[in-house]
Amino acid sequence: MENISEFSTNQVFRSRADLMTWVQNVARSRGYVIVTKRSNAITKDFISKIVLGCDRGGIARNKNAQTKKINCPFELIGKYLKAHDGWKLRVVRDEQNHEPSMYMEGHPFAMRFPDKEALLVRDLTELDVKPRNILPTLKVQNQNNVSALRTIYNFVQKLGRSRRKGRTPMQNVMHILQTKGYNLLYRVNTVTNELEELFFIHPISLKMWQVFPYVVLMDATYKTNKWNIFNDITKHCRQRIKPQKTWNSFHLKWKKLVESPTLNAYMQNYADLQTLLFEHADVLDYLYTVWLGKYAERFVSLRTNKHVNFRNSTTNRVESQHGKLKKHLESVKCDLDKFIRVIEKVLQSQAIAIKETFTRSPIPLDSIDDFWRKLDLKPFISMEYGDLNVDHRMQRFKEIYNN
Repeated sequence: MENISEFSTNQVFRSRADLMTWVQNVARSRGYVIVTKRSNAITKDFISKIVLGCDRGGIARNKNAQTKKINCPFELIGKYLKAHDGWKLRVVRDEQNHEPSMYMEGHPFAMRFPDKEALLVRDLTELDVKPRNILPTLKVQNQNNVSALRTIYNFVQKLGRSRRKGRTPMQNVMHILQTKGYNLLYRVNTVTNELEELFFIHPISLKMWQVFPYVVLMDATYKTNKWNIFNDITKHCRQRIKPQKTWNSFHLKWKKLVESPTLNAYMQNYADLQTLLFEHADVLDYLYTVWLGKYAERFVSLRTNKHVNFRNSTTNRVESQHGKLKKHLESVKCDLDKFIRVIEKVLQSQAIAIKETFTRSPIPLDSIDDFWRKLDLKPFISMEYGDLNVDHRMQRFKEIYNN
């Protein structure tokens, strides 16, 4: 009695992908891997016939090369039938000339992603899901999945290369910024043609800036942030000033010195600090050499108040945004593509949160600082339709601030 092949079926498959999935599941249950040997197409975009065979079928062209091909005779034919509006499978030869594999894990072809899984991995990657979290998701959805973590990493790298389309990482960043409508300025070295400076702003950020074009905070002087300065001072001086009472007094006197509003106040506060640190000349020398002698104009109120700063003497708000961005990046190693994607996600989330506040009750005027209530809150004029001139307002701020 002739044995009936496990691949024999009267099932009509809705698509070629469905047929392939069924064949692969049967083959893997037996310890074999099936591949497409060749195909015929009616038109450029429509394949009507496929010939399937064992991955160890055929003969290697280079006889001296190491190969798994041993001319396995196994063969199936899948064909689209218009009368059924689907695919039918026919067994030509259900015979292998080699032993089945005990495990599919590690088999290059078996670890490949089917189309549906490839789309899922792509979507999860774009959502910044880590490969180690993607793999369990695949296993839950498909118990026959034998992919390894390395398979996902290779797929992600291949996905990145396909997106760049031959562009260098920097060229690709410029391409992304331009196609997504970022406003950008850049400077290129005229000799080497290398990018030296790049400034870009997201369209959402630009609209927010146009609505309230009075203040721009920049975190370009990280070392001169008052909080970071004292952290650095603590790191270098705490072990030298051991008594807690003396350290507390030092902290208060340093804060008073930094907030000195006039030259006379500064000189008096500095003299008081000298008196306190009489037995710690090395600390006083450090404070002057590292901070006061070089950067006083950047953080001492006496110096900073010479410029209109809207009473803002710290960049904590900007640093908090840096912290949020780093949290989303989750790693110090990040390609530039992901960096831009993360910026967009953070900005979109913030924009939604800001719009959500508009639906709440208006902010009571008495809850706003007197200083900010002096601002002219008239609707902004788009820079596309008119010139934005705030010179007279800035002059008014200077008069109020200096008085």
